[in-house]
Amino acid sequence: MILDWFLRNRLVLWSLSGLSFFLVWATDVTWPLVFVGLILLFWATEVARTYLEVLFGALFVGTLKFAGGSLWLLSTYPLVWMDWDPGVLQVFSLLIYWFFISLVFSLGLGVVQLTWRFAYISLSKHFLYTLPLFFVASEILGSMLFSVVSLGPGSQMGINLSFGYIGYSVAHLAILYPVVKLAGVFGLGLFVSILSTLLFLLLKPDIVSRKKVYTTITIAILFVVVLYIKFPPVELEFSGQKVIAVDTEFTSSMLQSDLGPTLKSNEIIDALVQASYYNPDLLLLPEDSRFTRNFISSGDALEALLNNLDSQMILIDTATVVSSNGETVLRAFYYDLAKEKVYMTDKQHLTPQGEYVPYLVSWFLAGIGATDFLSKLNYDQNYRIGDLQGYEEFDENIPGIIFCFESVVPLSIRSQNELSGSNLILHPVSHAWFHQNDVLVKQLDSMLRVQSIWNEVTIVSAANMAKSKAYYPNGVIIEGREIQVSKYWRLVEYNF
Repeated sequence: MILDWFLRNRLVLWSLSGLSFFLVWATDVTWPLVFVGLILLFWATEVARTYLEVLFGALFVGTLKFAGGSLWLLSTYPLVWMDWDPGVLQVFSLLIYWFFISLVFSLGLGVVQLTWRFAYISLSKHFLYTLPLFFVASEILGSMLFSVVSLGPGSQMGINLSFGYIGYSVAHLAILYPVVKLAGVFGLGLFVSILSTLLFLLLKPDIVSRKKVYTTITIAILFVVVLYIKFPPVELEFSGQKVIAVDTEFTSSMLQSDLGPTLKSNEIIDALVQASYYNPDLLLLPEDSRFTRNFISSGDALEALLNNLDSQMILIDTATVVSSNGETVLRAFYYDLAKEKVYMTDKQHLTPQGEYVPYLVSWFLAGIGATDFLSKLNYDQNYRIGDLQGYEEFDENIPGIIFCFESVVPLSIRSQNELSGSNLILHPVSHAWFHQNDVLVKQLDSMLRVQSIWNEVTIVSAANMAKSKAYYPNGVIIEGREIQVSKYWRLVEYNF
């Protein structure tokens, strides 16, 4: 009786679907709720009485889905870069932004579920079998819509943000690694949606006979077996390459202080000098370490390294530079001390409301008369996409790079058509804005694991206010061996 009431109460279906999605990332053991969320969403969409119910129900579910996936946004409080003192105004602004971007992502689910419902009711009942494809399309559309509302002078349209994608919730399951190898997070999302659709049909035998469902489940199992034969576990190859990642502890509040930048500069130099004594092949600094900015040019920085270090390593630094047209660009500098060369490439995916101000935010602040605050934002967040793309000028076997925010772009590695001959990808990171980042780190680990498996590359990170890690194409994630520690930095060794 209670179950029957539950399944007939559409408001309960929509509500519990959204709540399930919201809780997926809450702990390490709540990931199975992704199946509950999907089954209830499909059920509610199928039994809904009106198109308006489908639209608003899907918007509600989609908002909670992304809100749970982006819960880490709240860990940016207090916002030390704002003129406003920590308090109600900052909290309110943060909650409004969190809700707004969650709502934007939900539009993808709302539009797609509404389209599916129309096709299912008005065209053909066979559209029931397209539920998984429609759901994956809703996540892609949500990302596209977010890129539209976050357009700005430092942005581009595309699938540039993937927090909350359901595929990441099962990325830790080794049995699904062949699915990852086939189609990345999109393949995982499709697989989870197919399995949820089959479970939904088992619970609704009035729609499709259970015999057909069991047959489909058998085919799905055989498909996974075939994938295991097609994509067996990756055999790791080690070339004896030693990488030292420098993890740092420079908080955003410290960097905002008068002496912060000088302290950071001195500590970064001390860390790389100490690291050079261990004779690494590669020395990776966190994002925006700005070693290069101690010198007039990258050529002067290379000369200083050659004159003061007895090492054949390649040092990878990232720093802001002013381009020829006067724009601020985040650039990666590879200092090859053996060949006495410098390689450079620029960041291509920037963080909205972190590295640039979206047009929508500018229009809103200008409209309410907050011109002084807008001017400060435009001064502080003035990054632009750089002109140096790809690795055409790099020597063979120099590792590629994905900058901090680029880990959340599902195609960030896939789209780099001319990666060097190396199967290693470098990933400098900074989490200085986050005061507690467990939820964020959990999703980033899933994203990088998927990228590593899908592209058959090893990814190694160096982090500010976080721990460096190595992500292997067999799905394994490890923290390296700590070899030296100081107050503001630690050296972590990896061998590939």
